Amino acid sequence: MNANNMNTGTNDEDAPLDPAVERVRAKMMRLMGISVAIMMVGLMAVIGAIFYKIYGGEEENTAQDRVIEQNVAGISNGEIDIPQGSKIVKAELSGGQILLTLEKREGGIALWVYDMANNQVTAKITVNQ
Repeated sequence: MNANNMNTGTNDEDAPLDPAVERVRAKMMRLMGISVAIMMVGLMAVIGAIFYKIYGGEEENTAQDRVIEQNVAGISNGEIDIPQGSKIVKAELSGGQILLTLEKREGGIALWVYDMANNQVTAKITVNQ
């Protein structure tokens, strides 16, 4: 510090900035503001997705679960007649439907979709090899 600054009580930090430095500082402040705004929007999107997953997506799963629970509880029973000599290789459950993979006696594969709500096979697909 020089003698003038000590006498007047001011220092170099209080002096006005050069116009070029002031423009750079202003530009950096704008970019920082934009960056903070983008981060806030992203954070709000993540929080919104979490709330949607916790409170919004539950209804769809409960409807599927109710169909499965009704059928498992014995409210609805069904039978599937597969062709003589065929065997079930694989069965997959999705919602209220069962996908059966059958190995046919004559050597092919068939896919059957069984709807548990209607207690019937809704689709039969033959896979030719």
